[in-house]
Amino acid sequence: ALPAAELERYPGEFAARLLAHLPFSVELFHMVEQLLPGQEALYWQSAAVPYKKFQTDPYELKYVVEKLMEYERYAAVVNLLGRSVADYSADWLVCKGVEEETLYRALIMAGTTESSADTLDSYAAKNLIKKLQQRDEPEREQLELLSQIEFIYLPWLDECTLEHTRALYVKLANDPDSFCRII
Repeated sequence: ALPAAELERYPGEFAARLLAHLPFSVELFHMVEQLLPGQEALYWQSAAVPYKKFQTDPYELKYVVEKLMEYERYAAVVNLLGRSVADYSADWLVCKGVEEETLYRALIMAGTTESSADTLDSYAAKNLIKKLQQRDEPEREQLELLSQIEFIYLPWLDECTLEHTRALYVKLANDPDSFCRII
C-alpha cells in the first residue's frame, strides 16, 4: 500500500479511484477527508458500497448513509440499508442513527431518479419497505410517504411474495380524490 504522503502526489481523481477500491472503514473515511479536501465527491461518487456491512458500528453506518445521500447515491443507500436491516426492525436503523426521514427519502429518490453508479436491488428495496410497513400506528405523514413509496415500487410488491401495499390500500380507501386520480 502507498503511504499517505506518497498518495498526495497523485491527482485527486487517481487517488479517489484507488481509495474507492479499498474496504470500507472509519480509517478510510478519515483518509479520504485528509487526502481529498474539497474533492471528497470524487471518492463518494465512485466508492463500491458493500451490502450488509454495518451491523455493529452506528457511527460508521450513519456516516456512510449521510455521505451517500449527500452525493445522491440513493440506490446504494437503499441497497445498504435494505440488506443491513434484514434481521432487524426499522427501529434498529433509527437506533443506529439513521433518521426515519432518510429511509423514506432514499426509497423515493432511488425509485424515481436514474443512477449511473448503482443498480437498485429489488430484495433490499422490498425488505426496507416491509420493515417500514411493520411500524405500529404510523402517523399521517408517514402513511402518506409510505403510500407514495408503495406506488413507486408497485411492480415489485405483490401478494405472492408477501409484500403488500398496505399504506396505499389505506390511502385509497380513505381518500376518494386519490382513488379517482389513480383510476
